[in-house]
Amino acid sequence: LIHLVGNSTNDLALNFDNFERCEEIIRRIEKIVEAYNLSQLNQDVTGVFWYQAAIMYSMHENKQRAIEMLGRYVSEMERIFKSDIKFKLKKDDYFTTVDTWFNDTDLRGGLPRDIKVIWESAMSVFSNPMFSAYAEDEEFCNLKARLGGLKL
Repeated sequence: LIHLVGNSTNDLALNFDNFERCEEIIRRIEKIVEAYNLSQLNQDVTGVFWYQAAIMYSMHENKQRAIEMLGRYVSEMERIFKSDIKFKLKKDDYFTTVDTWFNDTDLRGGLPRDIKVIWESAMSVFSNPMFSAYAEDEEFCNLKARLGGLKL
């Protein structure tokens, strides 16, 4: 499922010019994320997907959906930075053996990068030229402040 969402992120980027296809990708991934509670399992992969979706909507001048997707991105980042186990892949009621499986990998389910580097990368999302038209938008500014106010 994680690879499916990751590949769908790439599919979005490759099909930015085909709005209908992108909307279908987003619709399907929304259902998968909800059905399998992927926001609890791996916030990074879902966050990156919402970010790509925000770019796509911005390209198609759909400010409302772009900011909605940025809101989802910020929510995923909040889950990462507010977690007691910083950015660690973890099990849930359905995926009960994921901890064991990830502990057998080199990363042990943990951080591949320093938490501050991840935060700086997350903050750079708001500097993307695709969102420059939203710089004065109250909701956009609130999302940026929410992310900026997280304690690492």
